[in-house]
Order: sequence, then structure tokens, then C-alpha cells
Amino acid sequence: MKITGNEPAFPFWTYNEAGYGDAVVMRDMDGNQTINDYEPGLTIRQYFAAKAMQGYIASFTGDNIGKSDDVARRSVDYADELIRQLNEKLNPNG
Repeated sequence: MKITGNEPAFPFWTYNEAGYGDAVVMRDMDGNQTINDYEPGLTIRQYFAAKAMQGYIASFTGDNIGKSDDVARRSVDYADELIRQLNEKLNPNG
């Protein structure tokens, strides 16, 4: 299975009152319920880019880190390359 990068990084499955995994039902102390729509959170690509950015920024000392748009672009490039490499390893025959 190829990774597109748009899959949720940390998917979770919850059940609403009807038993379907598309909402989170919360009840307060009085038993009143609130139904919240399911949100998948960060994508794999966003997670990889955030981790790359974290490492990139942490490797610099002082004020010589560069412009934020350059750091962001490089981080996304690293994330995309990691996804490409993972797809090659997961799918050696194409």
C-alpha cells in the first residue's frame, strides 16, 4: 500500500450512540450529551514535516537559522522525500 501523506498520522476509532465511528459522544456530570464530529488530526505528511522542522531548527545555534519560509520549504521537502523512500521500500516492484 502506497503512502500518499494525506492519511491521518494517528487515527483513532470511536463510536457514537448508533455504533458508527464518525463522531465522539461526550456526557457531562448531569448526563447531558454532546456529539462532536470525528477529526483525524495531522496527516502523515504534516507530522513528518513538523518533525523535520523540529530537528532542523534544533540543529542551529544563534541567529543563523535562516528565513522561516526556507525552513518550512525544506521541512516539507524532507517529509515528501521520506514518503517517497518509504513507498519504494514498501513497494519494491513499483
